[in-house]
Amino acid sequence: MQNLTSLLCAALFTVGLIACGGDDGPSDSTKLTSLSAADIKSVCEDLAADFPERTVDCGGGFTLTVGQNPAECAAITVPPAACTATVGDARACIGGLAGATDAEICSDTFMLPAACAALEAC
Repeated sequence: MQNLTSLLCAALFTVGLIACGGDDGPSDSTKLTSLSAADIKSVCEDLAADFPERTVDCGGGFTLTVGQNPAECAAITVPPAACTATVGDARACIGGLAGATDAEICSDTFMLPAACAALEAC
């Protein structure tokens, strides 16, 4: 569970920092590195509206936070050039995490959505 916890927390942190866009923002095929700081903040706010933050209690004093807190959007920066992920990758990753049930997230067998792999360099 500890390795899954570390991986899940890292993915949530990465996705939370990168965010993704809504209907009026960049298309799903837009690379995250091509977004301006203002665009990233805007799409982060869209992400927070689509996937609001919630805390998952896995028992034994262990909790995970899933989703996006809009208060964190002001601190977001453009990802490093090595990042090849797109807005669609970010949306699919965080959407898959946010859409999982509490039981699934707390399970020892929970796997991150495949789209999260694209965010590793970000």
